[in-house]
Amino acid sequence: MYEICTIPDTPPDFSGVHPDGVTQCILLPGMKEIILSQSGFPNPVAHPLAPAHRIASMPGAGLGMFATRQIKSHELIHSERPLLVSPAKYTPQDRDRAQEEWDKMTARAVMHMTQADQEDFSALNGGPSLRGIAENNGFDAQGILALLSRPEFFLRYTPEQCSLLATGKLISRANHSCQPNAAVYVDASTFALQLIATRDIAADEQITVPYCDLMPLHAERKKKLEPYGFTCTCPSCTDPALSDERRRVIGSYEYLLADDIFKKWVKDPALPDDHLEVPLLVVLALMREESLQDTLNYMRFVEKLVDVYAALGNQKKFKECVGWNIAVRMSKVGIMHTEAQQTLVNRDANPAQIAYMQTRPKLPTCNIGTNNPSHAGNWGSRA
Repeated sequence: MYEICTIPDTPPDFSGVHPDGVTQCILLPGMKEIILSQSGFPNPVAHPLAPAHRIASMPGAGLGMFATRQIKSHELIHSERPLLVSPAKYTPQDRDRAQEEWDKMTARAVMHMTQADQEDFSALNGGPSLRGIAENNGFDAQGILALLSRPEFFLRYTPEQCSLLATGKLISRANHSCQPNAAVYVDASTFALQLIATRDIAADEQITVPYCDLMPLHAERKKKLEPYGFTCTCPSCTDPALSDERRRVIGSYEYLLADDIFKKWVKDPALPDDHLEVPLLVVLALMREESLQDTLNYMRFVEKLVDVYAALGNQKKFKECVGWNIAVRMSKVGIMHTEAQQTLVNRDANPAQIAYMQTRPKLPTCNIGTNNPSHAGNWGSRA
C-alpha cells in the first residue's frame, strides 16, 4: 500500500547532489506525484538572515537547541529538508503484525539515507525502534497535507491516512515547552521544515516548541506528553493552578469570535466603539503571558481585531494589526523569501507584504489585506 521514495528526486543541475539535501519518504500511491507537480518544485529552501542557533547538552535532558543571538518574533531560526517523511497513522496490511510490519517499512526507508543521515536519525531520542524515533521526533506536516487536500485524493484515502510526520536532523533536537518560543511549519513548496520564533528570544535562551496542543488544561497536556517519557517543567506546568485559571479565562472570551457578536456591534450605535477592542486586547495579552501565540485561537482573536479596526475606519491601527496578523500567520504558512523575513522583523504592514501573504496557502477564517472583500464591506461601517 505504501511506497518508499526520495524527494526531490532529480537535482536541478543533474549533478546527483541537491544543495539542500533530500528526504526519504513513506507515502501512499499518488502522493509523490502531487508533491512533484507543484510549479517550480522544489523551490530553494529559505535560510535565516544570520545563523541563530546551536545544539548543546542540557543536564538531565540530553541535547537541546539554544539561540546564539537575539532572535525577533516570527523570524526564521532554521530550515532544513527532513530526514524522513512518514505517515502519522499507519494502515497495516496485517493488523496482527502491524508494529513489526511498520518497523520494517521504516528501516527500509532509513537504509536509503546516506550513512551520515542514518547516524543522525538513529541518534534522535525514541529508539531502539526506528518507528519510535519518527513518532517521538516527527512534526505534523500540515503544509503537505494541505497540498493533498483535493477531492480526487480524499476519495481514495481518509484525511487520517494522509497525515504525515516530518523528522528533522536539527529541528527535531528542539525540546518541548507548554510556553514555547518557536513553532515548526513543514513547507510543501520547498519540502522543508521551518523553525520560526513565536516571540522574541534572548541570546543563549533555549529554543522550545510544543509537542502537544497547548490550549487544554495541565492534566490533559501531561497525559498527552506521557509517550515522550519526560515531565514538562515549564512555568505553566510548575504552577498549573495559575496556568489553568488563565486558560479558563481565555476560553471565556471565545464568544468574541462569533460573527453575530461582531455584526451586532457594527449595527448598534448604543454600543461603544471599544466594545470589542478592549476585551480582544485583554485576551491577547493574557495569551501572551502563557506564550500561546502559536495557537489558532490567538490568530483568530488577532483577525477579529483587524475586522474591528476596519469597521472603525482606523487606518493606523488597522495597518498595525494587519502587520501583526501577517506575522502571527508565519508559523502556519511558513516563510519563503529573505525579503519577506525582513519585513516581518520590521513588523510594519505595507502593500508588498500584504500581497506576499495573499500568495501563500490560505487558512480558514483568515481575512488579510486591504483588498479582502470582508474588509472592503466592513470598512468604516461604524464610523
